[in-house]
Amino acid sequence: LDSRFPVPQVRPPDSQMTDAETLQQPAAARGRVIAVANQKGGVGKTTTAINLATSLAQAGRRVLLVDLDPQGNLTSGVGLKGKRGPGGTVYDALVSDVAPESCVLQTAVESLWLMPADRNLTGAEIEMVNLPEREGRLRRFLGHLGKNFDYQIYPGATHHFGLIQVEGRNGPAIQDAWKRTLAFFKERLQ
Repeated sequence: LDSRFPVPQVRPPDSQMTDAETLQQPAAARGRVIAVANQKGGVGKTTTAINLATSLAQAGRRVLLVDLDPQGNLTSGVGLKGKRGPGGTVYDALVSDVAPESCVLQTAVESLWLMPADRNLTGAEIEMVNLPEREGRLRRFLGHLGKNFDYQIYPGATHHFGLIQVEGRNGPAIQDAWKRTLAFFKERLQ
């Protein structure tokens, strides 16, 4: 691994806690954000995100996958199609005042959680037009969740320019991840 991308220390899993209690525990280190993106569709962004997240979780890292696609392919890919957290999906977290933790589901893989999406997310941008501070809603609730995970992974296409995707792609943590990744590859390709 490159020294510019240090891996957070592994915390021992605490299997005595329920999922809700586990999500409330602070992470040992600030979580890392990984954006898996490409302008072209069908190049394996979702598959890469699922495989990377699963590998990190199996190595003892606490990982959150966030599905920001109304098609919900990431949600389906981890076997949770049609499932919702007690508070709903990423849609509900964006358009209402539910606690973000209540929209997160444990997957079949220990230490791997998902904030699922469904087709309702299609209408979120229109519904958010009249909401106060709509431009920062995604950043705020994901930032809040980030302290509970070693990694947050976001697959997506860079050509989406709706409010959700633009904010997600340009949120400070995701933007920082993009810059580091681009700099890493630019240096290697020269």
